[in-house]
Amino acid sequence: LSSANLGMLQESLMEERNNSAIMAYEKYLAETAIALNASREVAEMDAKDVVDLEKELASIMVPREDKRDHSKRLNPVSLNDLNSISDNLDIVRALRTSFDTVNITLAKNERIISYYPTYIGNLSSVLQRFSNRTIQNLFGFSYAVTRVAGLTRKLRDIKLEYDMVVNGVESEPHRKDFCIQKTSAAFWKGLSKQYVLRKFPKAAKDYLKKMIKHLMKEFHRIIEEATWMSGHTKVGAFAKLASMRQSLGYPDEDFEDSDIEKFYENHTMKYMDYYNNEVIRFNQARQLMLKSLRQPSSKNQWELPPHEVNAGYDPNQNLLMFLAGILQPPLFSETYQHYINYGGMGVVIGHEITHGFDDEGSQYDKDGNLRNWWTEEDRQSFRDRAQCIIDQNSNTNVVEVNITLNGVNTQGETIADRGGLKESFRAYQRKVKRCGTELLLPGLHLTQDQLFFLAFGQLFCEKWKPPILKMLLASGSHLPARYRINGALQNSEEFAKAYNCPLGSFMNPQKKCSVW
Repeated sequence: LSSANLGMLQESLMEERNNSAIMAYEKYLAETAIALNASREVAEMDAKDVVDLEKELASIMVPREDKRDHSKRLNPVSLNDLNSISDNLDIVRALRTSFDTVNITLAKNERIISYYPTYIGNLSSVLQRFSNRTIQNLFGFSYAVTRVAGLTRKLRDIKLEYDMVVNGVESEPHRKDFCIQKTSAAFWKGLSKQYVLRKFPKAAKDYLKKMIKHLMKEFHRIIEEATWMSGHTKVGAFAKLASMRQSLGYPDEDFEDSDIEKFYENHTMKYMDYYNNEVIRFNQARQLMLKSLRQPSSKNQWELPPHEVNAGYDPNQNLLMFLAGILQPPLFSETYQHYINYGGMGVVIGHEITHGFDDEGSQYDKDGNLRNWWTEEDRQSFRDRAQCIIDQNSNTNVVEVNITLNGVNTQGETIADRGGLKESFRAYQRKVKRCGTELLLPGLHLTQDQLFFLAFGQLFCEKWKPPILKMLLASGSHLPARYRINGALQNSEEFAKAYNCPLGSFMNPQKKCSVW
């Protein structure tokens, strides 16, 4: 049990009531209801009440900073005792009603994990201050805005007006792109199979496996060299690193045509009926999720479409994921020079490996269990090193919007960025020793090491509108690209040496911070 997503980000809803984004959201709800034949007077009143309710719900949600300690999430309670922590909310009835739809009976001793009991406890008192109509409308508006925005021209214009205020959007996505996105979400297995056949040859996967092997060896050496860690904690770190599983490019199992046909055999689609197809797809996904209760988790199950441009690390499975969509030029190719591949994709690989040992990932053991394998002294040494990063980020102002970075929420990504850069550069150096120095790129008067860091600098090319940038800074864990790249390089002695940056200069400050 946890807090549900609201119509806006928690941080946005906690702004003043007359904030332009909140008022645009209220108008968005009202105009959507009016377009669906509600009277203006009633729709505007209902929308106002729902926004008031969402603001109250946002105020009792746990701050993101507090969510980084995952031990606070582990609060088991039996189904029989669940209502005792939720006062007048009959959560048990709601759960049983949901699972009844898939013929699963919940026993009284069924164990529930309550992520944040204080939120559940406060929820009842908040809801008691609002009418049943407003609570029902919260669900109704939530359903409406997620289901109908892609239908009529009028509804799309209402959504666009909202996005212009809140997200700085100037025009809606091309209809073709919208349709591709929806089709991709509905039929990702079939689409991914065709993408992989055309865009990700076996040679690329073989090269990737070697890169990961080299990066993991380098991280092993970094752990060995860590003078701030005791032998006891290093044993746990080595075990976790050795146990990391890998999902590379695409699934090795259940990816044949017959497997894909079986996956979709119960998917019903109606010709020329987009809305009902979306409803059917949602219900099918929901039933599949409910049926998974008490089923053993599959270590071979892919949860992300291989054609997506993405990579990740899942601490619950101790799993590295690199999708075929990200393993493409200009970031990666088995035909590229090693300094390009290691400066680009190599850093991404190192980044994800390091996530297993950042402030959140390090709370999980080699089997993905939330278990402390650190000595208290070593954990404190980790915190001290992380605090240096937190302080650096907290003293960095994003000049584009004049907002200071949140050092606590960005520490994990920063730890991973700096660790990944270090691991990949060291792995590249060993590659050069084994294979020899590569030819330089024509027309560029840069050394191989400089080209490595140049490839890294081109990893994150982005430009944000101010409203979106403000939203990302308030709720996100990543730094904007400019600060992300410069921050990693400023804290890299290898970069300073490669580009001959004088000690004390902007790109080579005297004080440097890293965990790994």
